[in-house]
Order: sequence, then C-alpha cells, then structure tokens
Amino acid sequence: MKITINDQAKKLLNEKNKKHVLVSLFQQFC
Repeated sequence: MKITINDQAKKLLNEKNKKHVLVSLFQQFC
C-alpha cells in the first residue's frame, strides 16, 4: 500500500513540477 501511495504522490509531484516549469517559462517570455 505504501509503495502505491508513494508512486501516486510522485506522479502528482511530477505533474505539478511540469506545470510550474511551464508557468516559469511563460513568465520569462512575458
């Protein structure tokens, strides 16, 4: 159970990180 929860958490963190990178790049261009 702990492993599956950790995997899901990592996926969520990766998605948030991707969004954060896109936002930071967008702000740099603007």
